[in-house]
Amino acid sequence: MLAGEVVIVSGPPGSGKSTIAAALAESSELGVHLESDWFYRWIRSGFVPPHLPAAHTQNTVVMDIVTDTAASYAKAGYTVFWDGIVGPWFLDRVIGRLAARGVRVHYLVVRAARETSLARVRARDDTLETSGAETMWDQFAELGEFESHVVSGDGSVAEVLARSQAALADGGLAVQAQPWVDDRWPVSVKGVIGWDQEVVVLRNQRGEWELPGGRLDATDSSPETALAREMREELGLEVEVGPLIDSWIYDVEGRRVLILTYACSAEQPDGLHHSDEHSQVDMFDIESLRRQPIPTGYLRSIEAQQLRITGPSV
Repeated sequence: MLAGEVVIVSGPPGSGKSTIAAALAESSELGVHLESDWFYRWIRSGFVPPHLPAAHTQNTVVMDIVTDTAASYAKAGYTVFWDGIVGPWFLDRVIGRLAARGVRVHYLVVRAARETSLARVRARDDTLETSGAETMWDQFAELGEFESHVVSGDGSVAEVLARSQAALADGGLAVQAQPWVDDRWPVSVKGVIGWDQEVVVLRNQRGEWELPGGRLDATDSSPETALAREMREELGLEVEVGPLIDSWIYDVEGRRVLILTYACSAEQPDGLHHSDEHSQVDMFDIESLRRQPIPTGYLRSIEAQQLRITGPSV
């Protein structure tokens, strides 16, 4: 094995994959035994047993986090032995995400006989309840094109380790995929706020003026709470987020972003401050802004909000 690669050591519970992954890591010059079970244990509330259909979103999040951790170790020169239940249904996403970081991947499945695996689970966990282990064993029973990646987990540790090392040395466990591309559109929430017919704008690193606000995070409960947080972080203002003004698509250096603009209100501060994400904060009336470098979508939102307040001219 070459340093800087990832070996996914997978298989159903009770297959012996953890023991084999640890042994393989210890036998490498720079080896990491990465146990993905720990990433599940760190979820302290809202945990869903991974074998249940309802766990798909949770499992995808965990897989992405473990993948990025493995890639970071590999890029630092370590050979990573990822010990976890990584079935073919997740493999394209995992190896594509690793390929995007320039990391080569090998896929090793350790699979003992069904009753052997279940007996190990009963002894290890001191339980007779093995329904989850049975479900996962069945999922690994027929792997189609990946059957050639299976090493028998029956026999002694030394025997299984020898079979695993031989399979890796043979080179037939390498897997490839097209680099994964995140095609999800980011959402940016922006606020129209100002006083005396002037609107607050910030100058970004592209030299444009833009409305204050930022990206919608996975932890935000709503666009409105996200915007209130961003206004606090960027301007130091506690704002009341009002109605949605507009939505539009902005191409930011080749990436399309969905922009949502909201009316906001707050007490006027003695002075305006900005975070280090922007180089300048200022206030302009709409006529002055039209002569500034600012995307037309922001101008449209500002005009719509002023029209909502003042009403149409007659």
